Amino acid sequence: MEKYFAAYRIDHILGFFRIWSVRTDEFWGLMGQFDKAKAYAYSEVLKNGLMLSFEQLTEPYFTREQMQRLFGQDADFMIKTFTVPADGDRLRLGSHCSTQRAIYAVCKKNGVSKENTEKMLTARTWVLFIKDKNNERELHPRIAKERNEAYNALTASQKAVYDQMYDEYFYRRNDSLWHEQAMMKLPELQRASGMIVCGEDLGMIPDCVPDVMRQLKIMTLEIQSMPKQQWAEFDNLDNVPYYAVCTTTTHDMPPLRLWWKEMMANDKAKLERFYKNTLGMQGELPNSIDGGTALAIVKQHLNSPAMMCIIPFQDYIATSIRMTKGVNEADERINMPDNPKNEWCYRMNIALEDLLGDDNFLGSIKEMVEKSGRLI
Repeated sequence: MEKYFAAYRIDHILGFFRIWSVRTDEFWGLMGQFDKAKAYAYSEVLKNGLMLSFEQLTEPYFTREQMQRLFGQDADFMIKTFTVPADGDRLRLGSHCSTQRAIYAVCKKNGVSKENTEKMLTARTWVLFIKDKNNERELHPRIAKERNEAYNALTASQKAVYDQMYDEYFYRRNDSLWHEQAMMKLPELQRASGMIVCGEDLGMIPDCVPDVMRQLKIMTLEIQSMPKQQWAEFDNLDNVPYYAVCTTTTHDMPPLRLWWKEMMANDKAKLERFYKNTLGMQGELPNSIDGGTALAIVKQHLNSPAMMCIIPFQDYIATSIRMTKGVNEADERINMPDNPKNEWCYRMNIALEDLLGDDNFLGSIKEMVEKSGRLI
């Protein structure tokens, strides 16, 4: 490949530090754990101050009120089919349906609707910890605590303890182990060719990841809407490192025009802060991104200190009203990671022959690149 390319990207570089593993009797990633990772012993959980039984930590518990809210008129049937009495007036899953695979089988056998099946599979995920796949007395915090009824049911003091253990597990506890794992694998990739390497370092990034990438001189990926600082809403592109690839979006994300449309619908206030504070634009927030706004975003990326700036074609044409006329924003998206049936069916809205003859559009792009000092 290095005969044709000067650089390559490692998608989800965190997978070389640790991989996400889900037991075969569960369906969803929410029920997974890192492999390899240092789990918590039950005694360690108690020592930290989370004084709950092992079952309360690892099994979902329900109240009748919860079941009524979930299943409405089907609540009595779902309670009878899937649960058994627990302590006090609470319910827990019966031994015949203690995993998602077992729940699905019971649902199928009893003709449970697709909607109620999904709800029951969701209820299975309401646990504080996942049992280690090799030693069931060791525990991993269940990921995405904010979407977990077991976490929401804790008292304020219990949440404080759990938060500390959760952050420790995902960001610090495993740093040396994950550092060691990455250093066993990534140098082998680098030795295989002379190409520059970029790592897609987005998501829940523990400290060992930037340390390893600096040590191995692997370029980072910098995206304005996904800042590396947890306190920031948007990245300040003036501060991105030199050894980096700066881009407006990736194949897994909505392009600029679709991102703007979705932000207008879901978080207009945040979008307005981006428009005024990050872009420095004046006046009323436009309902859909206009050419001038898209131009300002692209220019910020081109003017960043990053060694490479790669702008997807969809985001270049967003700078021109003429180029996007009649093009649906949703049709510009390449991939939706949470949709297993999504097809990578994006096609440019203009033939290459016509694009090559569009001197006005290509001239505006060339001028931007030239003024940013990136013209080779």
